[in-house]
Amino acid sequence: MSQDLEEQIRQQFLEEAEEYLKNIESSLLGMANQPLTRERLEAIRRACHSLKGGAGLMNYPTLSELSHQLEDCFNFLQPGYVCDSFATEQLLLETIDCLKYCVSEYRQGVETIDPDWLTQVAQPLFQQVQEELGYIDSEPSLLTETVPEDVHLLMFQTEVEGCLQRLEAVLNSEDQTCLREEFTLVAQELGGLGEMLQLPEFQSLCLAIEQALDRATADNVPKIAELALQQWRYAQSLVFNQQFSLIPTNLPQIDSQLLIREGPLIT
Repeated sequence: MSQDLEEQIRQQFLEEAEEYLKNIESSLLGMANQPLTRERLEAIRRACHSLKGGAGLMNYPTLSELSHQLEDCFNFLQPGYVCDSFATEQLLLETIDCLKYCVSEYRQGVETIDPDWLTQVAQPLFQQVQEELGYIDSEPSLLTETVPEDVHLLMFQTEVEGCLQRLEAVLNSEDQTCLREEFTLVAQELGGLGEMLQLPEFQSLCLAIEQALDRATADNVPKIAELALQQWRYAQSLVFNQQFSLIPTNLPQIDSQLLIREGPLIT
């Protein structure tokens, strides 16, 4: 993959990161005055999780680790939580400012976040937030600019899993008017990641899914969506086992759907 394309993908992620942070920030506002609903809490968790995974994938480890720490805090909280004071809400909003600072630095071409800022600003703030929420982190902080050892596994542990869970929710919902659009967008997104990580088989699978959705009649879209999820899940398991060459590159024929459900979708 060309350096220009890689940089384009990274910049696109940073734009998405800004949207994640806006969503988290809007969900945090008012925590000191009203209980944290399940819907708001889940929205914050999903945004933190996506931000963590995407930042790790794009080799922005400080942003990934700070997002991870924030996600852990909200995984600790339960629906109905109310901040003890407005000051606690402000502290949480300040952690978002820290994440915004990282995104801004990366957008300006900075590859390594200032270590003095990490030790003097970010880390003390996140520790204070954890103390305010009553959360105790048993894992040591990883706030260093190091590249993940296995970017393939990281992608499938975070980015792909998050996408597939979202698609499963769409597929199982009563309103499926946006089913084709949602699956097509994810196929394009994951295809781009497959290209970036030099997984041509996975990239081909995403393209085949996108093409099948484009050609499908409205009645066939749910069937193809279900097949797509099964193929993506199967590809995911192959990546976990580092069997990259066995990743399927297309969808089975719809006429064979019932037989396919009995076992792995190998093509």
